[in-house]
Amino acid sequence: MGRAADARGNRRLRARGLFQRFPHGLLLVGEERRVVSLNDKGRELLALDERRAESASLTCCELICRTIDRQVRIGAPCVTRRVLATGDPLPELEIEVRGRGRRRAVSVSAARVDAEDVRVLFQLRPGTGARRPGRAIADPPGGEDRPRLRIETLGRVRVEVGGQRRGGDWLDQRPGLLLKYLVCRRRGIAASDQIAEALWPDAAPHEARASLRHYVHVLREKLEPGRPKRASRSFITTQRGGYRLDAEGVWIDADEFERLAQDGLRAFAEGELELAVAVLEDAVRLCEGDFLADHPDAEWALEERERLHHLAARAYAALVEVRLATGDLKSAAGYSRRLADLEPLDVDVQRQFIEICMKQGRRSDAARRYGLLRERTLREFGEEPNFELSDLAG
Repeated sequence: MGRAADARGNRRLRARGLFQRFPHGLLLVGEERRVVSLNDKGRELLALDERRAESASLTCCELICRTIDRQVRIGAPCVTRRVLATGDPLPELEIEVRGRGRRRAVSVSAARVDAEDVRVLFQLRPGTGARRPGRAIADPPGGEDRPRLRIETLGRVRVEVGGQRRGGDWLDQRPGLLLKYLVCRRRGIAASDQIAEALWPDAAPHEARASLRHYVHVLREKLEPGRPKRASRSFITTQRGGYRLDAEGVWIDADEFERLAQDGLRAFAEGELELAVAVLEDAVRLCEGDFLADHPDAEWALEERERLHHLAARAYAALVEVRLATGDLKSAAGYSRRLADLEPLDVDVQRQFIEICMKQGRRSDAARRYGLLRERTLREFGEEPNFELSDLAG
């Protein structure tokens, strides 16, 4: 018995040595998504500090699944649960990992193993950086190989198909307005009558509907020139008396921003501050301006613009709070300024930014911002701010 036990122990030691020396990153996950082991290469690729990597309470979602879920939809937010539920391995995909002041591309795959206390094995390798983060390297069987429509809406609208720009005057004309309207109604079907009324308010109903059909055709030509008339898929689909964007073929920065912001705010609420900051910083990096900023007076865009505006304000407010709590006054000032620009009439937001300026010794900036706030509140509300500049400690 003693010799058998020694032999088993020696095998475990040899296996442990091979695990650590394996040229690729290995992450072993057991019951309840608990991380059983992570080798040194995996720790390096995921940019983890030693204390966090050795935490006994780590889960696969904390280490990698949330990053995957932010960058690619795999049908489930947890890779381990997906692999265990389907029995199928996760096709190799490339993600972008951020940590230790840098970004890196990492290739990830996962498979079910069911060995002793291990249920799923993740393999991590350095990525090429040449693929868009989150795009599968080996697509699942049956995947359709077609270009993707990419629409940037936070700021001035930009459109790409398969990595090729689709710019031009058309974006500010009827075809472009139709595309932007469909972006605003992207969570459902936009009824033809509603589109016609929004874009051709002064036309007779039958004329507006005829114009709509014409410009749907023009828009498809702008996005997919040379597309066969009877092709099975289009970025603009016709459904039950209306039109919608094909969710599987279209990427919209507003959706990515919303997903990141909500994930970051959830982590913030749960006290996972390091994760919250990383995710929220990725979210606000997408905010180059208001939603459909090149159409500030379009009534049909107002509701979505306000919703995303409010979400951005919450994201910036959380970043300010975390950065102040950690003593990073410089970063807090940057995020506070952006929040103050978003909310020019919110006295509490303006006061916070002015106070941060005072703490940094930027008294001229503080006085200038206070003067602007005073002018705005007098003009809009007929009253001065509820605090004096002298109330704030420098």
